[in-house]
Amino acid sequence: YKKRFSELHLVSQCDVRINFDYLKHDLTKFAIACFCAELIDSITQIEDAHSELFDLLIALLLSLGNERTSHALIYSFVIKALSLSGFQPHLESCVVCQSEIAKHAFFSNRLGGLLCDRCRYRDEQRENIHAGTIATILFLQKKSWPGSLRLHLLPSVERQLNRIIFSFLDFNIEKKLKSLKILD
Repeated sequence: YKKRFSELHLVSQCDVRINFDYLKHDLTKFAIACFCAELIDSITQIEDAHSELFDLLIALLLSLGNERTSHALIYSFVIKALSLSGFQPHLESCVVCQSEIAKHAFFSNRLGGLLCDRCRYRDEQRENIHAGTIATILFLQKKSWPGSLRLHLLPSVERQLNRIIFSFLDFNIEKKLKSLKILD
C-alpha cells in the first residue's frame, strides 16, 4: 500500500522465494550485497520498474552464495548496472572528437569517457588508462553475467579498474554511497 506522507510502501504480506541466509554469516558478502543494493537505489528513480537491474541484483546475490567473493564480481556488477541504467562511460572513441583511440588513452570523469592524445588537455584531472583496462570494461559490459564471472584480472588492470570505477561513481552519482566505507 502506498503511504500518504512517505515514499515507502507498506507491505502487508509476502512469501520468501529465495532465502539469502548465507549473507548473515559472511560480513564480506553482506557488505558487497549492501553496496550493490545501494548503488541500484542511487541510479534508479523511486517506483521506476527496471526488471533488468532487478535480475542483475538477484544474479549477484545468487552468485554470492555460489562463488568465492572476488573483486571481479563487484566490477562486473557495477559496470553492468551502469550500462543498464545509461550511466556507463563512453569507451568506443574519444568523447570529445569521436576519433578512434589508437594505443594511448586517457579517462575523464568530468567528460564521461576516453580522451585521445589531442583532446587530453580538455580535462586536467584525466588519468592514463591502459588498453587492458578498456578491454576489460568493454568485456564486462557485453558478456553475460556467468561469462563475466570467469574473468581473471591482472593485478595492474585490477588496480586501475578499481580506481577508475569508484572515482567515476563518486563523480557521477549525486549521493555518497555509505556502504563503500564498509566494503573498503
